[in-house]
Amino acid sequence: MSVCKRVVIDLPGDLAGELEKLAKTEQTSHEELLCRAAQAYVVYCKHRNVMGKLCEQMKKGYEEMGSINITLAEEGLYGGTSKK
Repeated sequence: MSVCKRVVIDLPGDLAGELEKLAKTEQTSHEELLCRAAQAYVVYCKHRNVMGKLCEQMKKGYEEMGSINITLAEEGLYGGTSKK
């Protein structure tokens, strides 16, 4: 079991009220709801970070392959001749 650490936060009154309503509906505590929300946000941020890196890698790959792709396309279009 992981060790818990107490965190004190200030929420706007309307948000705190909505949180309490949701906790009652979900039959759980507002602490549990905030914990789940924080966990989901951490997963989201990690995913966003990984996807950002992947997109950058893909962009770099497309840029590096651009001239090769043009050459291949021209060879296909012109039948391997050097006409343009």
